[in-house]
Amino acid sequence: MLSCCAIVYTIVTIPIVWLFSGLFYQARGIDDRNKLPYFPYRDDGEIIYKAIEDLMKDVVNFFYTAEKDVLQDYEIQGFANEMSAQGLGSNGGKGKLRGFPPAINSKVLLVNIFTRLIWTASAQHTAVNYPIAAYGAFTPNMPTKIYDDDRVAPEVFNAFRLPNGFVSAPVSEYEVDDELSFLFMYATKRLVDVSMEDCLKTRSTRAALLPPTTVNWSIPETKIAGGGIPINFVQVQAGVAMSLGSLRLDRLFDYGARLSDQASSVIVLKHYNRLHSAVKPLLEKRNKQRFQEGYLTYPYLSPAWIPNSICT
Repeated sequence: MLSCCAIVYTIVTIPIVWLFSGLFYQARGIDDRNKLPYFPYRDDGEIIYKAIEDLMKDVVNFFYTAEKDVLQDYEIQGFANEMSAQGLGSNGGKGKLRGFPPAINSKVLLVNIFTRLIWTASAQHTAVNYPIAAYGAFTPNMPTKIYDDDRVAPEVFNAFRLPNGFVSAPVSEYEVDDELSFLFMYATKRLVDVSMEDCLKTRSTRAALLPPTTVNWSIPETKIAGGGIPINFVQVQAGVAMSLGSLRLDRLFDYGARLSDQASSVIVLKHYNRLHSAVKPLLEKRNKQRFQEGYLTYPYLSPAWIPNSICT
């Protein structure tokens, strides 16, 4: 895995280009709307991205009168220098982001960077995360594994190859290497008396946390050949999906009234109201039309669904 990450790092960059622009679409082959008429992420995403960008334009233009004001903001310049792989000095380059500029020399670039950051933490994550509650929670849609089951002839597929309540696994499988399973079990409360701090401890300590007496299975512990404990992976998958895909703590731009700076409060409230008075009805209208045309609706980028940042 580390080798793969090292290879990818040498070829992947974070170019500061406008998302949802012609170049962005062309690079991904999604620019021809006649060939690809149904792509809600593209079509709704550009509306939300524009709303974030409009907010950031107002904020940046209010606090920075001229380009030189950006260049003289040592905190902004320090941030860029630290994040960029080309950063210099004792703090330079720590973020190791290839393609990220080591200096921010204009208001336009600053707006672009802020917009990208907010988009990634809010709407982008919403589009990736929240569909899992409706899609990933149903095992046949997205099985975590496909099993080689003795009850099924080779080259034949049926439901026995999907995760199910009859699949068994030794407890040691979770005690040794599978940290992801450990975290999933914690997230879905498959373990009792285990804190998140325990999840971050060493492998040996983590293994000690999982003797059979501490495993709180919700299905009967039937005797299974090989000493395994029955694990209802379907139930675990549904629990994880619902835990990840159902929690929202706030709404995009809903914090305006809580800002201590009056000018910032007015700007954010203006854009929050626009999201819900203009953008939300537009996207609702689009979804009604999609439904009428036989397409799936796409509620995930509605302003009512988008939190300010990652909630799970």
